[in-house]
Amino acid sequence: MANAQLFSGTRGRLMPAADTVNLAGGAAYAMPGRDALAQLAATGCLSGTYYATAQGQLDSVIALLQSPDVTPDFVARLAVYARQRAAMKDMPALLLAWLAINSPADFDRAAPHVLDKGRMVRNLVQILRSGALGRKSIPHCARRMLRRWLLTESVFSLVHASIGQDPSLADVIKMVRPKTPDPERNALLRWIMAKEVDAALLPPDVRAFDAMKRGEVVEIPNMPHEMLVSLPLTVAQWKVIASRMGWQALRMNLATLKRHGALDDAEIVADVARRLGDRDAVAKAKAFPHQLFMAFLHADAPMPIMLALQDALDASLDNVPSIEGKVAVCVDISGSMQSPITGDRPGATSKARCVDVAALIASATLRKNPSASVIVFNTAAGVANLNPRDSVATNARALASLLGGGTAVSVGIACAAQFDPDVVIVVSDNESWRDTPVPAVGLMPRATQSAVQWAALRSRRPRARVVCIDLTPNVTTQVANAPNEILNVGGWNDACFQLLADFASGKMGAGAWAAEIEKVEI
Repeated sequence: MANAQLFSGTRGRLMPAADTVNLAGGAAYAMPGRDALAQLAATGCLSGTYYATAQGQLDSVIALLQSPDVTPDFVARLAVYARQRAAMKDMPALLLAWLAINSPADFDRAAPHVLDKGRMVRNLVQILRSGALGRKSIPHCARRMLRRWLLTESVFSLVHASIGQDPSLADVIKMVRPKTPDPERNALLRWIMAKEVDAALLPPDVRAFDAMKRGEVVEIPNMPHEMLVSLPLTVAQWKVIASRMGWQALRMNLATLKRHGALDDAEIVADVARRLGDRDAVAKAKAFPHQLFMAFLHADAPMPIMLALQDALDASLDNVPSIEGKVAVCVDISGSMQSPITGDRPGATSKARCVDVAALIASATLRKNPSASVIVFNTAAGVANLNPRDSVATNARALASLLGGGTAVSVGIACAAQFDPDVVIVVSDNESWRDTPVPAVGLMPRATQSAVQWAALRSRRPRARVVCIDLTPNVTTQVANAPNEILNVGGWNDACFQLLADFASGKMGAGAWAAEIEKVEI
């Protein structure tokens, strides 16, 4: 018999050859400039991951911004997408800073959609002053936009923005020197800078806050709760704060309420649980599984509240579309998936790991598509025995508990093939290396094994489609985009559920993700 390694068939030979290596050292396909930049913008937190460093991500973004297919208009829309859809903080500020230096007109279009919170304003100033983009001064267009923001933002928003340092909001005010004939606004800006001010000109809530600091009043002013943490508030006062919080604020501040004793009261716990689990409130808040699962993972609250979060998580599936046809979801459970979804950042590392998000996507898809097959893989693959009627949180935790091993994306696709799926969803960090390692002599294989296995599946299911969801900041993929067949998506946000369903039904082509970014209105 002839050498099987040389004469194993023609499928791999007829496919595009791998042209690069990924961060794990495995063979891969390089993404085009726009796709690679979008991948980093939607997933990169400028923090270290299992394979990538923060500096490496920054260097990659700066290099990709010079790609021939990347225009300032695309960067502007991508900055808005990264902030509004992917809920990123550092990357959209970085893209906006680049626009301020290189395309002021596009900066002016994008900035109002990106600078939606004081944190984003301070991020922009920090990046511009760092010199990382080649200059340390703040461009005129950015100064103009920052002045406008300082003079038009609400009192509550400005006070909330004053929390934080390096730079502080006071530093920003001193840099851009906003001017206005409004004595009340001038008084507020001077108060933020800790300068002497006529108290009579300050907003009522700010005056009440100052009086509370002096111990003169007990009524809780309408101020950010972060400002109140430093004050010696009573448990009763924290209960009042809890009763005032809206649905989103409750979801995000359970730990704060517990730390200050508000959740020691059974009546308050019951009220918070009732409000969080209210199906109409979940719909009104347009809550999606991802943000609720993050709240569930981070919460350390009384059982009624934990159950309410699970109820809200299941209710949020009303906002998730079903997928047409037979579905197979391949979840990467390799060791590198233990990396925090937002990267390692001392003192601020998220509890949510890549495997947690992958498990959430699989369990949410299973709930909406009960006949879907869920496959777990590392260097081997197998079918996960999950009950579609179990809660999303229960199934997600069951999948996440299987973590360990190396990465071979191809075995997940090969396992999915036995179910003859119409749609395959691969959720991974995309760092496949055990199935297509680069030979020591540096020769590239003709195609990645993932591409070979996908070609084998599609030879039997000509209409099959695959969506590869990469949860980490990479610029390579295991299967290159192909019209009406292969879609690579970077990162995950709840809007991606609709994009996935549209691609599966044939409403979008291979460039669907970039097309979605280009449709962003600014």
